[in-house]
Parts: sequence; structure tokens; C-alpha cells
Amino acid sequence: MNIQQDILSSPIAVSRVDETSIVVTGQRFETSLLFGSRLPPQSWPADDTASYTEAAHSLVRIFRDMGTVVLLGTGSKLAFPPVEVRRIWAQAGLSVEVMDTAAACRTFNLLVGEGREAHAAVLLGVSW
Repeated sequence: MNIQQDILSSPIAVSRVDETSIVVTGQRFETSLLFGSRLPPQSWPADDTASYTEAAHSLVRIFRDMGTVVLLGTGSKLAFPPVEVRRIWAQAGLSVEVMDTAAACRTFNLLVGEGREAHAAVLLGVSW
């Protein structure tokens, strides 16, 4: 899916996303990814069920002090993370908005296009 936005105020924007890759700021990634207004794209180890808890804690470490909602893209379909993962975020005070990955990318572009701060954590090829 190509994602178009006329004017973006953030240097970070998503231009394409599908089940196996995402293009952020002109770079193609084939792994689950973290990125945002104040966070350059970086790999996110959330593709394995054994790493769900680790992935949840990494979101807390990275995003807790940024004071913004994190858009969580859960793959090609909306799938809420396991209760234990959501509990980790709630206990840390991290606000996570869950949607499918394409919707998270569109929402991210919309927010940064309006000059607002936005951060995202997206899963590729897998779903929680």
C-alpha cells in the first residue's frame, strides 16, 4: 500500500507499507520497527512470541518519557496484545493505541503532517 502525504513537517514519514516491508524516510525495512518524531527508525525484536515481554519492556524504556501515545501496528490485522503485555504498559503509564500496521502508518503520517508529535511501533509479517 502506497501512503501519500502532500506536506509533512517531520523528517520521518512512512511512504509504503505491506506485510513484509515498510519504507520510512526513504529506507526500506523488513523487520518490525520503532520510529517517531524524536526517534529514527530502529529494529524492534517483537517478531517472536518468546520476546513479547521483552518487546513490551522495550517500548516502555524507549517511549515512557516522551509523553506521547504510541501507535502500535499489529500486522495485517488488528490483534490486541496479550493481557500480560498490556499490563506492563499500563503499570508503566505508557499509552498505546492498537491498530493494524497500515492504519498505524497512515495515522502516524496524518499526525506528523499536522505538525504533531507521533511515535509508532509496527509489526511486519506477524501478529500478536
